[in-house]
Amino acid sequence: MASSASDDLKIEIMVPGENVGDWGDKTNTNLRGIEEAICQTNDIAFAGTATVALSISNFSNPPQSGRGFRLNLTGTGTAGQILQVPDIQKSYIVNNGLSVDTIIKNSTAAPTVIVPAGKTAFVYSTSAGIVNSINTFTSSNVVGTFEISSNASVGGTLKVTGDTDVEDFSASGTLDVAGTTNLATAALTGTLSVGSNASVGGTHTVKGYYKNVSGNLIVEPATYIAEIRGGGSTEGQIQLNCRDNSHGQKIISQPHSEGVTNEMLLPKGANSTLVSEIGTATITNKTLTSPAINGATIDSAVSVSSVGTLNAGTNADINGTLDVGGNASVGGTFKITNNVTASGTLNVGTNASVTGTLAVTDTITGASTISDQDGNLRDIPLSTKVSGNYTLAIGDAGNQVTVNSANIIITVPDSVFAVGDIISIVSVNGCTATLACTAVNAVKAGDLAKTALHTLDANGVASIMFSYTADLAVLTGNIS
Repeated sequence: MASSASDDLKIEIMVPGENVGDWGDKTNTNLRGIEEAICQTNDIAFAGTATVALSISNFSNPPQSGRGFRLNLTGTGTAGQILQVPDIQKSYIVNNGLSVDTIIKNSTAAPTVIVPAGKTAFVYSTSAGIVNSINTFTSSNVVGTFEISSNASVGGTLKVTGDTDVEDFSASGTLDVAGTTNLATAALTGTLSVGSNASVGGTHTVKGYYKNVSGNLIVEPATYIAEIRGGGSTEGQIQLNCRDNSHGQKIISQPHSEGVTNEMLLPKGANSTLVSEIGTATITNKTLTSPAINGATIDSAVSVSSVGTLNAGTNADINGTLDVGGNASVGGTFKITNNVTASGTLNVGTNASVTGTLAVTDTITGASTISDQDGNLRDIPLSTKVSGNYTLAIGDAGNQVTVNSANIIITVPDSVFAVGDIISIVSVNGCTATLACTAVNAVKAGDLAKTALHTLDANGVASIMFSYTADLAVLTGNIS
């Protein structure tokens, strides 16, 4: 009987009584062929040719290029390199040691599997010429679609240039995806590098950090709100580091105990620094509407709109001009270096000090005294005590001059006082004095003619008031 061969293993098949005397040699050859097919590595040399075709012979000792279980590609490859395997049912582990990608196929035109340069793939060829690939690699580069329905564990680098659809993915190395990535669950202790789109249906937990190689890192939620969650005893916060990452500043939500839900808009216009609640800062070009200032030192002008109220709970110290369209209420000391203009009510709880002009359209209400440089305006302060002849000075306006010596002369000068100025002359200890008004027009109240000399009675009080013109003085009181 003639010998026959399997279409798959290509070994010698013997029937009873055949190959008498040669049976042992043929059996050994067959066993060596089986051994080669299940565990042996065959080197496949390339010399720059586009296609290397493998073959298997019947009843032949190893090595046979197409029979080996592991095919180690060596030599020099060329672009579009093809390794053609026999048209049988056979599994191969292909280690591509070439510098170019290699296409694995049989005599049919398609489909094919590409094993990247320097990579290893497990391929399977059927007798119909279909070549399948089981993509389980130590270090993988997948060009097509990489789909895993359960778990994927990668200890090295997984690089996918196509699309991925992974239900449960765990990697301690680098996941580098150029296409679209859909992950139901992903746990990465290394780096996730996505060249196109990444869509995560669940929670994306990253132990490292997000980083892009150029441009800005853009986050675009569906609601346009990026929410930083808090937990335990820590509020949600964002830390902005310096360029050396040696220190940083945090934006922190108000504590849970405050129960605060609100919005804070960033400043308009030019670049600006936010003002601290308790820190020392200088702010300029601000218009305050209904401000409440509890203890203030302001180095420039302050303008409060006509509908606003200036409310300082303690002290207000303003080194510029205060312009208040509404009301101004100060609980402590009110000190202004320049001018004050108030269209409403100026209410000062204790003291008000104005170096310039105080202009109030409505009412000034004070819980304490109102004073000028001479003191309480409800009093007639003592300007000076005279015991000899004396000429009145501008500092005596609004004050009293006390005479405590007899027969002295008090001269009223010209071009010193203004209309409205009043000086009080008071005699004590029974003393009298002469009021000399030769330089001005002096009229005793009730008289028709002016008199140059007037006598202040003993223990008398007289007032000199400049009225109508600066050189017209009207005298009242105990004078003759």
